[in-house]
Amino acid sequence: MDEPSGVPPRRGTAAGPVTLPDPVHAELARHMEAWPGNETVSSSPNGDVPRATSRRRRFWHPAVEKGESRPLDSPTLRHTAIAFWIGTGANLLEVSRRLAIPVRPSLSTKYGQLFPEADSEVSGRLSGFYVVRKAVGDDDGAEEK
Repeated sequence: MDEPSGVPPRRGTAAGPVTLPDPVHAELARHMEAWPGNETVSSSPNGDVPRATSRRRRFWHPAVEKGESRPLDSPTLRHTAIAFWIGTGANLLEVSRRLAIPVRPSLSTKYGQLFPEADSEVSGRLSGFYVVRKAVGDDDGAEEK
């Protein structure tokens, strides 16, 4: 997809690099076209990048109050994002890169249950390394894979 002028790049944030899914990037492009002249998706009244506390007060809290479900907080959103990434097939290294943190044992302890098939998948991949030797006297004594 071509980058319309004024649209932020598909990668890179203050927290670390992220890649936006195509539909999210397209929506962001529409937003930036609707609000020409802005360098950021949201800005403070004087046009600067809003601080986190200001962003929560001006945007997050009003949005949560209008919502019909239980209030969401950052840890809940982070946990949900991680579960979605894992649900799409991301491994713990990919998750840690999106979070801009090193892989830690706590990641596998906390989210390991979301990989129920991981052990059998590794076992299946390891099968490719296993070589069965034919008994002496079979055919030509060659190895089978």
